[in-house]
Amino acid sequence: MESAANCSRAIASFEEHRGVPGWSGMFTDREEPRPPKTSVSKMHTKLAEANRVATAAEMAASVVHEISQPLSALLMNAQAGIRYLSADPPNIRAAQAALDGILRCGRDVSETIKSIRALFKRSDPCRTPVELGSVIRDVLCLLGEAIRQRGIAVKVSIEDDLPSASGNKLQIQQVLINLISNAIESMEQNTYWSRELDITAHRVNDSITTAIADRGHGLSDHEKIFDAFFTTKKNGMGMGLRISKTIIEAHDGVLWACPRQERGTVFTFSLPISEKAA
Repeated sequence: MESAANCSRAIASFEEHRGVPGWSGMFTDREEPRPPKTSVSKMHTKLAEANRVATAAEMAASVVHEISQPLSALLMNAQAGIRYLSADPPNIRAAQAALDGILRCGRDVSETIKSIRALFKRSDPCRTPVELGSVIRDVLCLLGEAIRQRGIAVKVSIEDDLPSASGNKLQIQQVLINLISNAIESMEQNTYWSRELDITAHRVNDSITTAIADRGHGLSDHEKIFDAFFTTKKNGMGMGLRISKTIIEAHDGVLWACPRQERGTVFTFSLPISEKAA
């Protein structure tokens, strides 16, 4: 008989020796040829190269995604500065304000690139006590024009005496900008449903939980949306949620999404409480 599993072969035959019947057999083991070590080495090299290319592509997309907003603001400030200086007489004070805006945007771009590089190096973020309530209000102020244009009603509920979270303020701000921007865009086409954005922050044991709930179109897959390059937007890059998840996990936190009752989506993330505040 022959077995395909272990590639072995057994042959049995009947023989009669000096009038006494008996059996004799032969067993042959046939191993599948193993690939030479050089082939395995080449395969590992190609796999490592593919991983490097994928990581480089992801990092490039992350940089493009995160610096697009400050770069747009930088260009608008530059155009305004030229306008003020070209006026007759030149508006020096306004031009100086525009130049200050350019400097701020330039610093934001630089810090964003540094933070993304740190993420892909898997290095621990520089952590300090972060007041989430203050960061949430700053982000809402930054996105205020988009909120007003779409007629969105914002409700913010922050627990009294909320302790500081442990983290990198700029990176946490990036997460909030991504999540709140997504919530705003998800309600753009709302006609029948009201445009409501609810943001809450409260303590749960040794962590602070922040939730962003919208009344948008909802999501069909609440896990896949965190994959790199997966997007439900027509012109989206599919990197915002991936970056946000990477940032939160680098802070020893968790980010997840679930359906909102009746309609919409709730994005929630938790961050550890700062040791100084515990």
